[in-house]
Amino acid sequence: MCKTCDFISAVFVAAKEDPHMNYSPVAGMLEEMEKQERIELFAGDCLLDEIDAELEDEKHWTVCHYFRCVNCRQFIFTGLYIRGVPIFKTMDSLLDVDLEKMLWGRVGAYFNK
Repeated sequence: MCKTCDFISAVFVAAKEDPHMNYSPVAGMLEEMEKQERIELFAGDCLLDEIDAELEDEKHWTVCHYFRCVNCRQFIFTGLYIRGVPIFKTMDSLLDVDLEKMLWGRVGAYFNK
């Protein structure tokens, strides 16, 4: 992992202390890192600035996003379950993830092939 991913991993460890309170700040941080082109939205349910609206509408039970580090290609996952605990994790690969079935939305580099 690179320095960017080390930083994200450290933020995720801290966020897990109170995941419900920390989800929005972490999502905002990742959105800013994407704007800075340090990470890219690889695949997700919605655009990052639409997360709050999706949660309020409660049309879907989950809102998930996979990011990819532009430096080391590490994957970063955030998942929010409407009635559950947010998930923050880093992943070496997505070989075990079926993005077509996992996500209800179709945004990100994976879907823009």
